[in-house]
Amino acid sequence: MFLLSIFQSREFDPRLDLRRRAALATARASQLMLSWNNKYNKARLIDQFIYKAHTMSSADKRPLRPGDVVEVRSAAEILATLDGDAALEKLPFMPEMARYAGRRFTVTRRVDRICDTITATGSRRMSGTVYLDSPRCDGAGHDGCQAGCLLYWKDAWLRRVDDKSGVGDESHEAAAELDRLAQAGTRTVREIEGQRSEVWRCQATDALKATTELKKSNLAQYWRELTNGNFGFLYFIRLLVRGLILELARRAGLRRPLPLRGPGNCTRGSVK
Repeated sequence: MFLLSIFQSREFDPRLDLRRRAALATARASQLMLSWNNKYNKARLIDQFIYKAHTMSSADKRPLRPGDVVEVRSAAEILATLDGDAALEKLPFMPEMARYAGRRFTVTRRVDRICDTITATGSRRMSGTVYLDSPRCDGAGHDGCQAGCLLYWKDAWLRRVDDKSGVGDESHEAAAELDRLAQAGTRTVREIEGQRSEVWRCQATDALKATTELKKSNLAQYWRELTNGNFGFLYFIRLLVRGLILELARRAGLRRPLPLRGPGNCTRGSVK
């Protein structure tokens, strides 16, 4: 079409018009190529922006995983999550944890289920909770308890570290109120042998309240264990096979429940 239009021109000069039209065609082609290139670059930048935004959004929304670096939120932020019993989803925030506000730790494990050490009913489902590489509970807020339990940290008490992380000027009023509320939550009244008595309260004593029953037939728990980052695939398969063999042996009467052994003289439901 372009060559035909050249030859159909009344003022066609083979030596001048052909060069001029070739130069114009080259310039026009260069402009089109530049325009297409700019449009392509813009589209690519838009795609990259959308991808990065989606990736960042997905990272912000996904649950914390082992290896994530997190920062304990400020006293005011933690205080806003707690009820009148200094708890979130029935899990107490203890005074031993308040000192870590603003400090950074690494997630070591997701806590999707725990063992029922109170009534020995088996596994219990816990949600939105992790372990950190922080020190264990030192019992300072519980009359020097020496159990040395791992601390449960709710996801809502933590933030994933990024360039914008960092606790600003901590409110002394908020820190004092958090400490007061957490300290008040260390004592509660329970009925023991028909009498109401004031007893100590902590994450360990309220673990049953903060969790729900988890049956072995619940297949979702095994999928969570595979995808939450606690175990590698091969190690997970090894644990799954071992657990299946032990469960079949128990049901067949070939294996008895292993008793706890120790030098103490304790029975279930009592401490001497």
